[in-house]
Amino acid sequence: MQAIVINQAAAEWCEKAYKTLGESKYRVERTFDHLTVREKEILTAIADLPYSPRLSDFTEDEQRRIGKALKEISVLRNKFPKGLLLKEFNEIEVQQ
Repeated sequence: MQAIVINQAAAEWCEKAYKTLGESKYRVERTFDHLTVREKEILTAIADLPYSPRLSDFTEDEQRRIGKALKEISVLRNKFPKGLLLKEFNEIEVQQ
């Protein structure tokens, strides 16, 4: 029972801290809002949406589409070897 009280107190403290900082208490919204303009442009382009600086600017359906776009990026990234180097994209066998 004591652990629940401590966890709730910690959660309330964090929520107040985020509010004081002008941040969302929701981690996905905070993360999206802190992406660079370029990162948001890429993500919204994949979701086939116009650019907007804040996740809250999008409708629920558009937010879902952004989430799906991020999943697509993750799936695509996982098809490549871990720790790849950019120069590896120039290492191509010559076809004869």
